[in-house]
Amino acid sequence: MLVLIERMAWGGAGLGGLPDRLTLALDGIRVVPVSENYPFFEFLGRIEAGAPGAGTDAAFELQIAGETLSLRGGLLDFGAAGRVALEAEIGGLSTQEIARLPGMSSGLTLRQLQLEVTANGLFETVLAPPLLNMLLITSDAPADAFAGAVAEASRIVDAIDAAALALASREAVQAVLDSLPHPQGTLTVSYASPTGLSVAQVILAVALNVEDPARMVSALLEPDALSVTWRPQGAPE
Repeated sequence: MLVLIERMAWGGAGLGGLPDRLTLALDGIRVVPVSENYPFFEFLGRIEAGAPGAGTDAAFELQIAGETLSLRGGLLDFGAAGRVALEAEIGGLSTQEIARLPGMSSGLTLRQLQLEVTANGLFETVLAPPLLNMLLITSDAPADAFAGAVAEASRIVDAIDAAALALASREAVQAVLDSLPHPQGTLTVSYASPTGLSVAQVILAVALNVEDPARMVSALLEPDALSVTWRPQGAPE
């Protein structure tokens, strides 16, 4: 896989030691498949990558204050297909934790997260190709397998404890699943917790509930910590 970037800009403060602010902007990100056995796909990928308006733009700003890492202005812009905006706050950061990244440590804790996904072809053009290739490439009936996977996801959402996922949020997630494979609208996911969600909690919940995703999610989420909304395209704000 070859990643092409048309333009890149970065800046920061405190770069002489541990930076307390770092900004990065990438324009015109394009991914080209590379295969020694199938050079045609690289040739075709380079042609597609050279199309006007092709590529993805990305930007974010990281801020470090004490033991808190904040992600601000995180954005993946896929043009007409949609965009992903992300902001987050992670606590428990220290120079020792930074030295362990990207392996991460159990001391890191997610305190706040705000995710907004606008889809108008985003699933079909960006998410579906790698996801379905990974899950369904060996299936003799991929359409049926896809429908079965969506139904299983719906069952898992229904099985999550009401305290962990309120009715309005549950209905929003189900509406997104019902719209597949052509979701058009805006999904927002908000998470906020004074105690936060630590890496250690996630590891333990996964280990104890690896065969029961609904129970795993229920164990991780405090009451009212997570909120999900879905606004179909054209619906009033």
